[in-house]
Amino acid sequence: MTGEQTIQTEQFTRALYLWDRYLSRPFIEHLQKAFDTLFPEAYFTLLYIQLHGPCTMTQLAAALRKSKQRTTQIIGRVISQGYAKRTLDPADRRVVRIVLTKKAEAALQAVQDDVSFIEDVRGELSAQDFREFCDALQTVTHFLAKFEDRVSEDTGRLPGKE
Repeated sequence: MTGEQTIQTEQFTRALYLWDRYLSRPFIEHLQKAFDTLFPEAYFTLLYIQLHGPCTMTQLAAALRKSKQRTTQIIGRVISQGYAKRTLDPADRRVVRIVLTKKAEAALQAVQDDVSFIEDVRGELSAQDFREFCDALQTVTHFLAKFEDRVSEDTGRLPGKE
């Protein structure tokens, strides 16, 4: 590994650590305060369905990078909590799709409407730093979306990483 690659690896690792410490964990705590029954895996599962529409278990497992068994457990919990339901695909009645309920749509909207998490982040930064932070997030989102477009629907991984 070259010196530049080592520096890039260190920067990447540090960024992931800081992201987890100051954004991911506080967001998960925010979710748990708002919805004690909506655990993080369930939130991201419901969010995926909201963004992509009704999904099969295979599609969800691949998208979430979870085994079908684990995905079935997650979906079982969100169905029992009333956030999702199983429906037959009208085009092929052998195919079962997971769809959101009104309760899920309301819960997702409530998380999006509650800006306290964002205000906590904003409160730690100057106005200029917060603008720069938002610009940086937009850049990161742009690049991460490129990964999402390339992820295999069968495996949930980038091509060549199966």
